[in-house]
Amino acid sequence: MFDGDFGEKVGGVGAVGAGALQSAVATIAYVVLGVPQALALGMLAAGASFAVIARVPRRWLVLALGGCLVAGASIETSRIFFPEAALCTFFGALATGLYANACARWTRRPAQLFLVPGMVLLVPGMFGFMSFGRLFTGDIEAGAAGAFQTLMVGAALATGIVAANTTLPPRKSL
Repeated sequence: MFDGDFGEKVGGVGAVGAGALQSAVATIAYVVLGVPQALALGMLAAGASFAVIARVPRRWLVLALGGCLVAGASIETSRIFFPEAALCTFFGALATGLYANACARWTRRPAQLFLVPGMVLLVPGMFGFMSFGRLFTGDIEAGAAGAFQTLMVGAALATGIVAANTTLPPRKSL
C-alpha cells in the first residue's frame, strides 16, 4: 500500500511542522513571558524540532531537550565572562558534551542521542552564510572577518566535544 520511503516522507512533514511550531511558540513566548523565559522556551521548541529530525525516541525526548537547555544556559552564562563567540561556544559544547555523556552512561544509550539536539543550536549556520554573502557582494573585509569567526566557532565546537569526551567518556559509543 505504501512505497518504501513512507517513513521518510512522514518524518519530513513532522520536521516542517515542528519548525513552524517553534517559530510560533517563540514569538508568543517573547511577547507574553519576556526575554529569558522566551529564550528557554525557544531552545526547547528548537530542540524538539531537531529531535524530530534526528528521530529521538519519545522515551528519551525529555533528556534530549535537557541538552538544549544546557547548551543555551551555558552559552548565556559564558557570555557574562567572555565576549568572544568562540569561547562561549567552546563552553557550550563542553557542557552539552558532558551532559550527553552523563546521560549516555545513565541510560546506556549512545551519547549522540542526547548530544545532537543541543549541538545543532550551537552551530553558526546563518552567521557563516551571511559572511559568504558579504564576500560575494564585495565587502571583503567584513566577509573575511565573518568567515574567520565562523571557522573559530566551528573549531571551538570540535574542541569542546573532544574535551567533554576526554573528561567524561561515554559508556557506549557508536
